[in-house]
Amino acid sequence: ASTASERSEWFERMAHTDPLTGLANERTVARILELEIARAARQGSELSLALFDVDDFQETNRESGPEAGDDVLRRVASVLAESVRLVDTVGRIGGDEFVLVAPGSAGGTVARRVIEGIAALPAVAGKQMSVSAGVAKFPTDGGDAETLIAAATAALVLAQGAGPGYVAETGVTAEG
Repeated sequence: ASTASERSEWFERMAHTDPLTGLANERTVARILELEIARAARQGSELSLALFDVDDFQETNRESGPEAGDDVLRRVASVLAESVRLVDTVGRIGGDEFVLVAPGSAGGTVARRVIEGIAALPAVAGKQMSVSAGVAKFPTDGGDAETLIAAATAALVLAQGAGPGYVAETGVTAEG
């Protein structure tokens, strides 16, 4: 029988994680981003924010069904979790959107590692998986969460325009 404290720990964890992937959920990521921005501002250090979007995800869902889609999301999540450092936070913030909050300036490097890791995965339902990423940095690209997210989103759109599996950093051209 589980104790009351084990139960409350489970509820606590469920409140913070995305059930499908086990990564942090949108609310948790938002809170961590605020905390990390405040810390970087205090310390005069940098912070990277990377947004990842699974390429052609709707197509996979449509052609191969939601099970295949869930499979893709879980695999992407596990590559994300394996590619990051202990100080980094990864989360799922939407259907097929993932986020990385990375203290320091290594966000672009970590994002490229994630993209390479996903490109190396076996195909799901006969389709090779890829993600696009947009990276923004604090304080260069924005002094608050909203501005940073907007900058990373703009970079992501740039990466998606360049083709599947691209990373775009703000102020840097997209590269595959």
